Amino acid sequence: MSAGAGPFRFSTHGAGKLGRRVADWTDGMGLDYRGLLRRYLRSAESILDVGCGTGAGLARLPNLGRIAGVDTFLPYLRGLDKSKYRHALRTVATHLPFRDRSFDAVAAISVLEHLSKEDGYRLVGELERVAQRIVVILTPNGFVPQRMRDGNPTQIHLSGWNPAELRALGYRVHGTGGLRGIRGEGGVPRLRPASTWNAIARASQLLVQRIPLLANEVFCVKTIVPPGATGHSTAELTP
Repeated sequence: MSAGAGPFRFSTHGAGKLGRRVADWTDGMGLDYRGLLRRYLRSAESILDVGCGTGAGLARLPNLGRIAGVDTFLPYLRGLDKSKYRHALRTVATHLPFRDRSFDAVAAISVLEHLSKEDGYRLVGELERVAQRIVVILTPNGFVPQRMRDGNPTQIHLSGWNPAELRALGYRVHGTGGLRGIRGEGGVPRLRPASTWNAIARASQLLVQRIPLLANEVFCVKTIVPPGATGHSTAELTP
């Protein structure tokens, strides 16, 4: 599902020297969602990318373990980078055809918002069922409208999720994507010039990571402790 608007990615096009300096600073600190993905997934030997789309969420990250992708939209699966994705399967996210604890890590990047609230809770349960060590979720902070894209009706946004709801499910929540409200549908800045607001969004990364309620998106992490086990898995790395 992430092949539409997908997770917000900062652009430095037309940003000028200040914008590029801000970009270099935030990239170096790993404050965007890709930095968080690297932090939490780098020790995983096998990863399931749920709602993988064309692989925009994980495929560009180096040195990840074996990745399998699932999505409902066949054209996206056909476009996956086969050198990154060992397996690709067409299926619905709320009924994953895998055994319990099948993957070290399970990721749902820009997927939760495409489901109704009821199906969203089902999805979270499925992510946790098939994960052996860790689950990561990226979703907008609150409801952000999105229409159909790429001829794919599942790209429509049906729900919004806030940090409190995700913490109640046992997730550690980071803010990402800059300050909430700067961007509208498709991640496009609401005000002009866009380059200035891109720089402001980037510069606010450190703030929103610590105060997710202010963020454009929330990056959520949960360590899975199998039944009968005690303590925490080593999959959740120390930030």
